[in-house]
Amino acid sequence: MCGKCEYRTMSADTIDERNKGRLVHIVGEMRSREAVMDEQFDVRLDGNCVRLRTQAELYQVIEHRRKTAGGSRRDMVIVYCYTREWSSTLHDTSCYHDAGYRRPVVRGPIDMMPGDVVRESKHVELGSAYVLAPALVRQCNHFELATHRLRNPIKLNGTNAFTKGPDSLFYHRPNTGCWAGTGAPQLGDCRVQFEYVPDGIVTALALQDDCADVVACRGSLLPYRLTSPAGLCCGVRAKADAGALVREGRKTTAELAENANCQCFPWICCCICNLVEYACSSVLTPEIYHIFEGNHDTNECFGKIEAEGQQLITTWVVRLCGWASLFAGLRLLFAPLSTLRVIIPFLGLFLQSCGNFVVSIFSFLVTLVISVAIVLVAWLVYHPIVALRYSVFVGVVVVALFSVNRGLQYS
Repeated sequence: MCGKCEYRTMSADTIDERNKGRLVHIVGEMRSREAVMDEQFDVRLDGNCVRLRTQAELYQVIEHRRKTAGGSRRDMVIVYCYTREWSSTLHDTSCYHDAGYRRPVVRGPIDMMPGDVVRESKHVELGSAYVLAPALVRQCNHFELATHRLRNPIKLNGTNAFTKGPDSLFYHRPNTGCWAGTGAPQLGDCRVQFEYVPDGIVTALALQDDCADVVACRGSLLPYRLTSPAGLCCGVRAKADAGALVREGRKTTAELAENANCQCFPWICCCICNLVEYACSSVLTPEIYHIFEGNHDTNECFGKIEAEGQQLITTWVVRLCGWASLFAGLRLLFAPLSTLRVIIPFLGLFLQSCGNFVVSIFSFLVTLVISVAIVLVAWLVYHPIVALRYSVFVGVVVVALFSVNRGLQYS
């Protein structure tokens, strides 16, 4: 992985301006400096809260569908069944198949919608020298129950009271004074759970940038990305200067997609390159911009990045989709060749019987050749030594096959 040999381990309490534009490995304490509040409920956590997650559910009637075999093997019958359960999704019962379960939409308390909502602190620091961006804060997912930090009861929009139950959830039953979740639930009952990510030790692996907080002189972190001067055809600079890496890290996803074009040749000649790089830049941007909860060394960080990214699976899925698309396009391109059975007298009889098969085999061979060429060219850009090694191997195999064929001809 690019960056393994270029990182520097730094302290979270000091900033070294010489490391601007370099990949840094930082271990320090993550602290929230602003309160995190819920917009619906009167819940506010002052300090020691990086993220706050609210999970609201309604007790509803839910329709389930399943297909079963009918009288014959080809006939399928749809069977409907209904259950009462807690759900974080609002189900519209007016569209149910069974008219007996059709009721007005049960929404529970006024203005409360079921679902999960996560809010982050607007100011999170790493040590005393860095400020964490929201993209890094959102990677912290070690949630804990916040029940012990909340008062009982809590209110929705200052009116509807939710009482803490025995399972650390807060319950509300419409048109009643107080309900703590005891006994059987009824349709329209509501419950909500609050979780938070506390302050703690984290490990960051990203690109160091200028001071984001000029007054406090705290630095910021950017994504570490490969820099490409002029598109896919012109190569990629893995070891670029610090200024280029900072400029690349400051770009948004839209800017990366907009700048992903090739200027080496006319646009039509590089149409495929532009489309591939546009998709990769906007969806599959290769970057190192991670934060891990706990103290981890660089080997553990890079191992987690490779495991989370599932690079091998993603690579082969993209390759197979590309090969399938290329084969389908070539199959349509060469399909008119099957009409030669009408033009060529003697060859037409053969093409009439297996023309489509021949076209498919020819398209597959062309796809194989083009795919291998594309992979080799891509590896020449990203992994030149490996690409040259495989190119020499392929060349040796081809020369050996030609030599064997020529030897058989002379013999």
